[in-house]
Amino acid sequence: MERRRLKRQPRRLSVSFGEAELTGNGITRDVSADGAFIMAQRPPPIGTRLHLAVNYNKNRKLFFEAVVRRHCYAPPELRQVQQSGFAVTFLGPRELVEELTPAAAAAPVLRRELGDRAALASCMTQEIAMGGVFVHTDTEYAAGTPLRIELRLTFLERTLSFPARVVQVVRTPVRGIAVVFDDPAAVSERLSAAHDTSPLPEEKLRA
Repeated sequence: MERRRLKRQPRRLSVSFGEAELTGNGITRDVSADGAFIMAQRPPPIGTRLHLAVNYNKNRKLFFEAVVRRHCYAPPELRQVQQSGFAVTFLGPRELVEELTPAAAAAPVLRRELGDRAALASCMTQEIAMGGVFVHTDTEYAAGTPLRIELRLTFLERTLSFPARVVQVVRTPVRGIAVVFDDPAAVSERLSAAHDTSPLPEEKLRA
């Protein structure tokens, strides 16, 4: 299957944002199918969940839910050519609906670290392309156990989370489990977008 490449596209659109009320204002610098960078003087804290209203034109607004992933602060001497702001990841329908499902909320969470772009590419071609991934763990889960797998892209300071199920327990040569994702196509699509994403310039990341 050919993977779609979701690259950032430069686009300036006015945006209102906030946790409850839309009290913040900014302008997008670039957008993609899974996120955007918003130029604003007072970025919300990293991890904040926001409502966004994007003014597409005079007669149309687009509404999103998103999570703040990183900040970019421009030093005073560069503010004529570079704007401060923050990057967000849009929350999709699957992620929002899963919040209404108690089983999804109760599922154990396991993490796989992908330290650089080469590790991500290898994982995509050798594991994700087969519909799943291997995760190191000393806990033995029964086949069919629902889990959430977090893929930590450390080189982008970004974590993607996906529902999955255990298909095999591995004891040697290393302990762990093989899982299959509930929606392998969605996993492949989002990782392809992340693979094509370049870190923002002059960023200062805050945990």
